[in-house]
Amino acid sequence: MKYVIQTSSKNVKYTDLFHCIADGTHYDRLCVAVAYATTGGVRILEKTLTRALPSRWEGIRKQWLVGVDWCRSDPPALARLLHLPNSAVRIPNGQALVTERDCLPAETYHPKLFIFSGDQRVAVICGSGNLSANGLTRGCECGSAQVYSTARSTGIRNGPSTLTNWFRSAWRVADAYGHLRLPYETLCRRKAKRQALLPTEDDIPPPKPDGTAGKGLSEHQIRQLRTLDHLWIEAGALGANLGRGIPGNQLDMKRFTRAFFRAPVENIAPNTNIDRITLVWDGVQHTERTLKFGDNKMDKLNVPPVGSRDDLFYRGKTLLFTRQPDGTFVFDVGDDAQKERWKARSREVVYRVGRREWGLY
Repeated sequence: MKYVIQTSSKNVKYTDLFHCIADGTHYDRLCVAVAYATTGGVRILEKTLTRALPSRWEGIRKQWLVGVDWCRSDPPALARLLHLPNSAVRIPNGQALVTERDCLPAETYHPKLFIFSGDQRVAVICGSGNLSANGLTRGCECGSAQVYSTARSTGIRNGPSTLTNWFRSAWRVADAYGHLRLPYETLCRRKAKRQALLPTEDDIPPPKPDGTAGKGLSEHQIRQLRTLDHLWIEAGALGANLGRGIPGNQLDMKRFTRAFFRAPVENIAPNTNIDRITLVWDGVQHTERTLKFGDNKMDKLNVPPVGSRDDLFYRGKTLLFTRQPDGTFVFDVGDDAQKERWKARSREVVYRVGRREWGLY
């Protein structure tokens, strides 16, 4: 048995529990029941389990029982879970919830349970951490991990069997997300544009280390970034990051715009790499595009170099990023006419970073 207590002042993370249960054990099934899922939480869990189970993660059968009470789960997070190899997503009371205003539940759904099953062992992680960045890495959370040998029948009967039986029962009566995806996405996007979605802990901009409010985005803007799948931004003068005489390809964005790219909203030191993402431009994958927090206190993304195009190719253009369920982002470069079409689709979700416009739809 291993316990963790995660606080902002301790170098202990809820994700440590997942490394604890790995230990070379072969698991062939993962059953998860959580109150909600965010894009940052799913990204963190993917990274954690890819490291903890490097040769086995893709082959594990994955069943995700995720709540959508009050529209708290990010549609892109659910789409990503659905797209994972050998993965299925169901929503408790899903059909009833998507027909209710604001997905108001008749009975709240609030578990945080991870069950790993294999021929020789069953591991259970249970506690307070949701499938969110805050729950897995930042908030004050308590959790435990217990590994049971399948040879110990009393342990199985008195321990995980109660949980696995409950999960099977809940899974049978839950609704497949594939049938609910369109109405749920439509509802969330409509509410996000009106800034009517209830923010989660992942949307709250953290204070600066000195306790004062930092410059960045509001909680509603962060929730919009996590909910809406299209982000456009005027390129402006891209940073000259490739050396003298070489056209730059570093796009400056407002602090916490990283949330669109599935990165958690947290305080990090300037000049820190956040993630590496894949941009797909004209069907060609540009991998390992660096997303970082710059010395100028802005989020920075290295877009594809201009290559054989004109050195001033990006000047006066607008860049469009479209999030994909496979974790990549389709990249487009538009002229003024295309920008106006994208802006018209954004309507009220249009903002500024300095003199440059950006928006979401």
